Amino acid sequence: MYSALGLLILSVLAAEELRYGRVLGLARGPCEFFGGKYASAQARCVTRACYWFDDCGYWASPSRWRDRIIAGDSIATVIFWLGQPNGVQGDTYSWSYGKGGSERLFAATFRDGRLVAWKDDATGVGMQNQ
Repeated sequence: MYSALGLLILSVLAAEELRYGRVLGLARGPCEFFGGKYASAQARCVTRACYWFDDCGYWASPSRWRDRIIAGDSIATVIFWLGQPNGVQGDTYSWSYGKGGSERLFAATFRDGRLVAWKDDATGVGMQNQ
C-alpha cells in the first residue's frame, strides 16, 4: 500500500517537474533530456506534441533556433522550434521578432508540408531548396 502511494507521488512529482519545474526547479534539464524546449517565461516544457495541440507558444527570438531546422523538415518540426507563426500566407509562415521600431521578420516556405526555403530579413541569410 505504502509503496503504491509512494510510486504515485513520485510519478506526479516527476510529471510536474518535467512540465513546469515549480516544485524542485529542475525542469530545464529533464525537458531538454526528453527532447523538449524549456520556456522560462512560461515556466514550462514545450514538447514536439505542441504542434498537434496548437500550443508551441510565441518565442522572443524565433530565428535563434534556425540552426535546428533543415530543408525537408515538416511544418510540425519547424513550428516546434520557432513557435507559433505570427502569420500564414499560402505556403509561407512568418515570425516577427525584435522590439519596437526594429522589428524583424523570419519566414519559412513549405511545399507539400515540407520546408523548402527560409529567410531572415535581419541578417539577409536564407536557405533555398528546390
